Amino acid sequence: AEACRHLYPQVRDSVLTLHSWPWATIRQRLARLAFTPPSDYPYYYALPTEPKLLAIQDLDLWSRAVYYRWEVAVDHLTDGSTRTYDAIATDATSVLLTYTGRVGEAHFPPLFGRLVSLALARDLSQVLTGKASLTKLISDEYVALEERLSHIAQRGHSPRVLALPDTYLWVRGGLGDAAPTRYDW
Repeated sequence: AEACRHLYPQVRDSVLTLHSWPWATIRQRLARLAFTPPSDYPYYYALPTEPKLLAIQDLDLWSRAVYYRWEVAVDHLTDGSTRTYDAIATDATSVLLTYTGRVGEAHFPPLFGRLVSLALARDLSQVLTGKASLTKLISDEYVALEERLSHIAQRGHSPRVLALPDTYLWVRGGLGDAAPTRYDW
């Protein structure tokens, strides 16, 4: 249990950054900081802290060919203390960021939660059991599910449980208790 608790955040974040998962993609206009950079740029923009930025998918400065620098911005407060921010220094008057964020598990579709569980099991299986065959079996299942989910994500869909309409059940010939009532992607 201790190993799982220690390893889970790393595994979750690494799986979140594998693709531009729709359920973990955040698009946000960055807030301009009130103080100016000591560099050649007139503006600082604070990078998001909530949800935590894990990977940048797109920064509108790229398409606008605007120069920028990623820095640690230090604000010297009136009481003599300092406050730091991860920030972008630039000439741009606004910055739009699309990023993968560390969203809570409540936002994970069921199959993505399963993918994270498989990644954790894969990373722990060899150490805990010493059986390479079990690790291989889990790895194969992980790869198949990751590929399936990445295809869904590329289409911009979020895998979720869908209720099947009554007409589907009627057309399928009234299978009674054997009739599916939901479809898991």
